[in-house]
Amino acid sequence: MRNRLRPPNAGLTIIEMLIVVVVSALLLTLAVPAMTNLIAMQRLKSANAELVTGMQYARTEAVAHQPVGTRIKFQSNAQLSCYVVYIGSLFSNCNCTNSPGPSCPPAVNTFELNTTQVAKNTDIEFVAPKPDFVFGSDGELRTPGPISIDTKRVSGQPGTLRTIICAMGRPRVCSPDQSVPGFPACPVNACVTP
Repeated sequence: MRNRLRPPNAGLTIIEMLIVVVVSALLLTLAVPAMTNLIAMQRLKSANAELVTGMQYARTEAVAHQPVGTRIKFQSNAQLSCYVVYIGSLFSNCNCTNSPGPSCPPAVNTFELNTTQVAKNTDIEFVAPKPDFVFGSDGELRTPGPISIDTKRVSGQPGTLRTIICAMGRPRVCSPDQSVPGFPACPVNACVTP
């Protein structure tokens, strides 16, 4: 009679399982902050891309609605940061911090084109030293400029993109503190062509 050897038990010991769990936890601990920062940077880039698109839209609408032009108004409160693009008086009662819906109340010669709101709990806000400015019917900036709008992180973490609008009305994007990869540093005088 022949004696067959039984194969050894296949499986993991408790020690091996604990090592796998510890290594997995260590990798997860290292990956989460990097992933969180990556998501925050993508949010920042996306909000700024939407801002640039909004400025290009305002400029296009200014040319289309001659001789009125378009106006942009930036506002913020504790919950959100926003801007509204509209046709009408610079001193209209447009308020983008209101709940979703029309930001501009019905008025003669005032028409809301676009409103963009960004909740501050997403770690993004718009900072505009000149909160109101105008594109003329030729698409050029009518407000003395240049105009600079910062899209930045609320948490104070590195991450700022600056959109600069010069007299011709075309937006340019740079990173003033070089904290956002893929964007050039902001020149001292962005509106002077080399």
